[in-house]
Amino acid sequence: MLILLSCMLSGVFGGVLGIGGGIIIIPLLKVVGGLPWETAYALSLFSILSSSLLVSYPKLKRHLVDFTWAPYFEAYGCLGALVGAQLAFYFAGAYITEALLVLAVIVAIYFICSSWSQWLKGGRLVNETGAISEITSLNAIVAHTQHTPVFYKVFVSWIAGLASGFLGIGGGTVIIGLSPVIKRPMHVITATSGYALGGIAMGALLGVVIRGDMPWAEAMLAYVGTFMGAHFGVQLSLRTSEDMLKAICSVAFVVLTGMMIYHYFI
Repeated sequence: MLILLSCMLSGVFGGVLGIGGGIIIIPLLKVVGGLPWETAYALSLFSILSSSLLVSYPKLKRHLVDFTWAPYFEAYGCLGALVGAQLAFYFAGAYITEALLVLAVIVAIYFICSSWSQWLKGGRLVNETGAISEITSLNAIVAHTQHTPVFYKVFVSWIAGLASGFLGIGGGTVIIGLSPVIKRPMHVITATSGYALGGIAMGALLGVVIRGDMPWAEAMLAYVGTFMGAHFGVQLSLRTSEDMLKAICSVAFVVLTGMMIYHYFI
């Protein structure tokens, strides 16, 4: 039941925020549920792959995926995930929980500051014209920002992949956390991240399958939970304003960080 509920929750996060949800699944299964690290790691990656496939199509139809970044995330992120997975198996999952906790704290602080700054400027958390109205100028935004150096895109993508493979997450948390330097609307970043997570997670997941560590029965349960959560999450995302997405990110990561701190220290 814990596997189903945790993957359902991660699916909602994946659909709304464009993250794989590994930062939710691993703490819940490992810290709360007491499952072995290898099982939590494998189920997290499998859920991320499922989530990416499920949430990508609706956002591709609405042309929200930025293909000046997505191929780099998939190609170099996959390579980084291969390296990260080998490091994870070498350290046998040591320090994974601590690393996830630090990452969650950093991202939570960023989104809190971002939402607070928007509120001080008088920004609204909800608009009446719908989320898609906020990104009608996407082509203009891309035209002004697409000259990002290739080396920079490769480096950011590789770091996201390395984090994915080492921590058992999709890398979306890293991508969303780097939104100030990617310089795209939040809807575009979450859509691009969600699209690319499948390719990134595949690199780490291949290592799990080759080692014979994939618990297939539990993985099918994880898929069911992810499917239900992701379907709801992506519909919610397409009906949510830009500022509301940032607010959701803030609250979600604060709650998640608090939960991780509680179960780690208590």
